[in-house]
Amino acid sequence: KILESKIKIPEIKRKKPPRYTPLSRRQDRPAAISWLLRNHPELTEAQISRLVGTTKPTIIAIRERTHWNSAGIQPADPVALGLCRQTDLDAMVAKAAARVARERKKAAEEAAASGTLLSPEEALAVADTTPAPEKTVATLLSAEEVQKHKEATESAATFANFEDKKATDDGKPEDQEYNADAVFAKFEDKKKPDSENT
Repeated sequence: KILESKIKIPEIKRKKPPRYTPLSRRQDRPAAISWLLRNHPELTEAQISRLVGTTKPTIIAIRERTHWNSAGIQPADPVALGLCRQTDLDAMVAKAAARVARERKKAAEEAAASGTLLSPEEALAVADTTPAPEKTVATLLSAEEVQKHKEATESAATFANFEDKKATDDGKPEDQEYNADAVFAKFEDKKKPDSENT
């Protein structure tokens, strides 16, 4: 007879093996990593490697643009590529967002405890007596907005030229009244030489 141990030994949990990705989809990993780095920068390297099934050196190489094929990588959604499920991606993003919120809250509490609430830029601006130049922010315009601006500028320039011409035209005052006979008489004078030639 075998005696049972009186001490309970916990079962040994085996570590999950790395996620298997079919050969046909392995070439899509860098595109998926690039998409995750661009659209979800809050994800850690470990989370990205779990989602896509890749290594940390590959993630670092793609982030730093030192990957051998960095020029040829087109970011693509890992869910669309079939490298992970949408539920897994959503869970990782939620976990990463919670981690970022905790870190921000902790940093704010530490700043409040130490008595410094100024950001580094504000602290440097206060220490320096000369005012910092204001930064201008360029905004991108759509093609329609550019076209509208161009048309408005051209019409304003045309109107300004018309006003200048009106003011210098024969020294006549702008508020001169025109009658129909005087206007059409000028046209008839111009029309007569044309009719004589034919």
